[in-house]
Amino acid sequence: MSIDYQPYREIFDIIGKDKSNIIVINNFIEPDDLEKIQNYLNTHKDDKEFMGGKDLRFKQVFEENPEVANLLQKYEKKTYEMIKEKFINRYGIKVLEKPENPTHFVKWVPGMSSKLHSDCEKPDGTPAESANFFKYNISILMYPNNDYVGGSISFPDYDITLKPNPGDFIMFPGNSYYKHTVTNIEQGTRYTMPSWFAFDTGVNATSIEPGRKYSYKDSVQLWEGQKVNPVGPGYEEE
Repeated sequence: MSIDYQPYREIFDIIGKDKSNIIVINNFIEPDDLEKIQNYLNTHKDDKEFMGGKDLRFKQVFEENPEVANLLQKYEKKTYEMIKEKFINRYGIKVLEKPENPTHFVKWVPGMSSKLHSDCEKPDGTPAESANFFKYNISILMYPNNDYVGGSISFPDYDITLKPNPGDFIMFPGNSYYKHTVTNIEQGTRYTMPSWFAFDTGVNATSIEPGRKYSYKDSVQLWEGQKVNPVGPGYEEE
């Protein structure tokens, strides 16, 4: 199935390749909220049904801990305010307020890594249509912990390597100008709170067939010439 990606390219061209578009905000998550999130995640520390593409979504979190579920929504709204400041107002572009992929929890365990990729384009720069990844135009990562070895995020084209502290926030464009990696988790457990927002192009483009479910396996198309077990965005198939 083919979509018209040109409107997305035009917005990415407006944003450009500037290093300043990789935005890091320390202590984005308030200390009291961070503690509640950490305590909740610790209840899933040994949960083998929660890792990699098998993530924790709002519905499950709400059933288990409504207070933490509300925090997912709180920081999703706070994230959009940062998108308005750093991208919408700065570049005069439009970004949908409702995320294409809402804020959720991901667990990375030893042996997991992320090879060089961008979030909405294939290695050759064409749109990643499977699972609507082509609409993952603004990438967000929040970090509840850093008590693990490995797991740094790197942007090779900008000579940036980061291992964020608990509560930190990273935001960057999802296209191939901002390819990144996550180094192998050597020890411990790495948690992230990702979300992805789509440009408002005025057209509700979709590559998802009716009734089809997301699969984390769809993210294979994003990797730079690597055969790996994907741990990127998406949902597990039922």
